[in-house]
Amino acid sequence: MSLRQKEKSEMTHQEIKAAALKLFQERGYRNTSVHDIVKESGYSIGSFYNHYKTKRDVLADIWNEHAITFIRHSTEEIGNLRTPRELADYLIDNSNAFDRDEKTVRLAKAAQEDQVTVGKNYEGVRAASQLYLERIAGLLGEFCPHTGKEILLSHASVLDSIQYAHSEVTRKKVGYFFHDDTVKNDILSLIDHWIEEDRRTRS
Repeated sequence: MSLRQKEKSEMTHQEIKAAALKLFQERGYRNTSVHDIVKESGYSIGSFYNHYKTKRDVLADIWNEHAITFIRHSTEEIGNLRTPRELADYLIDNSNAFDRDEKTVRLAKAAQEDQVTVGKNYEGVRAASQLYLERIAGLLGEFCPHTGKEILLSHASVLDSIQYAHSEVTRKKVGYFFHDDTVKNDILSLIDHWIEEDRRTRS
């Protein structure tokens, strides 16, 4: 495939995805058919199936793209934090920002309707999440300069797991119960404990 053909194919892919997103937001996922997406995009049914096997695949692709964009933005924002309290507050506030985002709400509802969990760009989500985790570990390293990288990544994974669980509960309304201020203080207590451990290592 030539460069021009690749560019045309990518444009088609993006326009089909944009048409699907527009319809999902306007009509809802269940009320949107592949035929509707094709009509809205202006492409043929054959073009659709050249890029996606099902409507579910389009939704998964849109969801993963949205998640990747948010994770990358979050990774950048971690670099602006300076104190353990700022990190503890940010993890929960950022979780709430994602869960309350209008696009997140609509896509999450659609995904639950069709039990969509991953899409073809899941590796992209994984890669973005890994960078986010490493950025948290880097910040923890500023608080705990004598702690090894593997331990810092383990600490960061604990914090990321708490944030993920908080987000899942907020969106799906099931499972654990989290009181935001309490969770922030719990996270801060964990970080303070790690800082104290780091100080004992130094001495």
